[in-house]
Amino acid sequence: MNGYPVLEPVDLVVVGAGVAAYSLLQTLDRNLRVAHFARSFSETSSWWSMGGIAAATAIEDSVASHIRDTLSAGAGMCDPEAVASIIGEAEDAIGFLEKNGVVFAGRGREGGHNVARVLHAGDDRIGAAIMSKLVERLNHLHSIEARLAAIAVSDGRAAGVWLSKEGEVLLQPANSVVLATGGATSLFEHRTTPPGNTGTPIAAALRAGASLSGLEFIQFHPTAIATPNSPHPLATEALRGAGALLIDASGRRFALDADPRGELATRDIVARAIAKQLETGPVYLDARPLGRRLLEFEFPAFCDGCRGLGLDPAENPIPVQPAAHYFIGGITTDLQGQTTLPGLYAAGECASTGLHGANRLASNSLLEGVVIGRRVAAVVGGQAAPIGKAEPYTVHSSGPSLQAIRQTLERSAGPSRSAAGLAAGLASLDALVPVAIGAPAAQEAAGAALLAELILKAALLRTESVGAHFRSDSQGSAPRLAPIIVDGGSTPHYASNGCGDA
Repeated sequence: MNGYPVLEPVDLVVVGAGVAAYSLLQTLDRNLRVAHFARSFSETSSWWSMGGIAAATAIEDSVASHIRDTLSAGAGMCDPEAVASIIGEAEDAIGFLEKNGVVFAGRGREGGHNVARVLHAGDDRIGAAIMSKLVERLNHLHSIEARLAAIAVSDGRAAGVWLSKEGEVLLQPANSVVLATGGATSLFEHRTTPPGNTGTPIAAALRAGASLSGLEFIQFHPTAIATPNSPHPLATEALRGAGALLIDASGRRFALDADPRGELATRDIVARAIAKQLETGPVYLDARPLGRRLLEFEFPAFCDGCRGLGLDPAENPIPVQPAAHYFIGGITTDLQGQTTLPGLYAAGECASTGLHGANRLASNSLLEGVVIGRRVAAVVGGQAAPIGKAEPYTVHSSGPSLQAIRQTLERSAGPSRSAAGLAAGLASLDALVPVAIGAPAAQEAAGAALLAELILKAALLRTESVGAHFRSDSQGSAPRLAPIIVDGGSTPHYASNGCGDA
């Protein structure tokens, strides 16, 4: 084992601390030996999540309508089986959360939804409301703060994880491994998500032998509050669902130029409309029509974020801009979370189930995390594979600084892309000088650099615009709807059997 310490073997390793991880942990067979490794749950995208969770619970709504809206937002690239399966389990997922103490109070409408089906927890802090209850119910759980360094592999299957803890590398053997580690939007300079979302566990899964898919699809939230530094505070989409408007410096509602739905078009359309308008002047979210009482009562997190910047949304429009918000692609899984590497499972934003297609429908991701997290819990308990001898830990060459990667991706792979810009981004990555860092940090830097390279290559390969992937140099031809996958090495390619592989 290269002389590294080896921990006591367990049945299951769970890495991650968001809604997918805690839904899984809450559902697991209590007789399993489980090791849980994660950063603080308050530093996850799930905790930071605003708005709500999508589920067709209203009398005027239906599962079929929710499915149609999801397929429409996904721009022809959703896996229909995944959509029907996950959306069809929404009512059970809401029941699970309610049994764990989450109280839903009202629902709103967000972009891409034809009815108000986004359930709130009384205000705009849905993620904290859900996570606090799940964590509270698991107060017996012993979690260890450690960083994933690599997936341990033995005889062609996951056999545990290599971890970095306080600068030391160690091995945790396990029968099965679950990654619920979030996405990779922290690879962008302008982002709304926690700093730890660099996607390095996704790169680790690839290196261990798992396939990735959909890396070119990154959702940019249209209305991040424009601030000098990232992460940007979020002006939740529910504000626009409640009646807030997008205006230019003269007060004109420019979003109507891009789509007749205006502020309630899907996020990709609104984000590009804002990006285009920013070329000529500032863009503002005007929440004054909602009134101070409604803003303070239903959107306290938004109001707190504004106050921290010296802004008052009840008195003045708030400057906004697009920012990287959700990583649509990830580790390819089936609908039970199984990856293409036996013994390795993935759930939540790090996974690619096929639900989101080319563009995530707002508030479907918390639902997916709950559903898939619980499904993984149901299948890993039956695993009884012996723990083999893991292959030696290998330190991959160090990578460039994270800030240099962020600047490159921001310039090259934002809401609007072109062949020239993407190629320049790849050349820039190649020219970046690796920083001198220790072994665990070198592994993370190398993983971030690998994933950034794959994002650019996948975006360059997909020459047509579809969903969240917009090519300004597209010739207007119909998009190729097969997923782009990476199943070894660093060369993304189209899947041979069309939509549904993702």
